[in-house]
Amino acid sequence: MTENKKDSPRKLFVDRMRRENRFNEYRETYRKYMKEGAMPFLKAQFQTMTDMGYEGPEHERAILAGEKEQARRVLDQDVGKLLVEYDINESDLPIEIAFVFHNLHKSRGERHEWNVGPTEAPTPGAWNMLVWATENEGKFMELVIREQLKGKGKQTDEQGMGDTGESISQIEAMLSHALMPDDSLQPSTKKPEGQPEIST
Repeated sequence: MTENKKDSPRKLFVDRMRRENRFNEYRETYRKYMKEGAMPFLKAQFQTMTDMGYEGPEHERAILAGEKEQARRVLDQDVGKLLVEYDINESDLPIEIAFVFHNLHKSRGERHEWNVGPTEAPTPGAWNMLVWATENEGKFMELVIREQLKGKGKQTDEQGMGDTGESISQIEAMLSHALMPDDSLQPSTKKPEGQPEIST
């Protein structure tokens, strides 16, 4: 069975060279092997890969996984710094959902490695929801979006349908007056002042 091109050993290695800004070095080296050593293209590439630290596809995948993990840790630290002083009581979400939403980034790896514990949860249910959300992040985010939309709906109702102080009878009277023909809007048969009379 042939390996998928996107996961081929050469592709994994070349991608790493690009990430490390060493692609030009890689290209110049294999071209030199081809020109000076009269090596065929594939042999020159493989020799260059070996010279530059290639140890096989699993090694490349391990390097990539390590880089991704490091990037995730940095991101989590940045998010942690951002939220360190955030008060979940100020959230528009219900307290349990807010707790999970603002602590999900701390719940990585095995539970004993998490940067949040049950004693920090506002209720036992909030802790259980956090445990569930780590395995069902997509479903949890749907729940968050639904809650936020509910809040937006309430806000719109409150802002758009506020009490104007008018009674129902006053509103009915205004509506009936608006529907009655207004004499001032009827076509006039009088000659407008300052204009000559038009004969028909």
